[in-house]
Amino acid sequence: MMIRKQKLTFDAVAVVAAIDIEGSLVAYVLKDGAIGVEELLKLSRLIRRRFRREKVNIFLDNLRIHYAKEFK
Repeated sequence: MMIRKQKLTFDAVAVVAAIDIEGSLVAYVLKDGAIGVEELLKLSRLIRRRFRREKVNIFLDNLRIHYAKEFK
């Protein structure tokens, strides 16, 4: 049985977000289309602004943009 790929019939919206240890929303970036390096950098700036002098642990999966030179 062959399954044909079909185009999406709606516009994609992407969200990248950060929560604190209590589960509260700290920062987010919402964008039409896909998240890129610019949005990831924007999120990191928002996190840095929120936790100026505190230690922050960021957990990333293996998304390709997590390895971008600009983000490292």
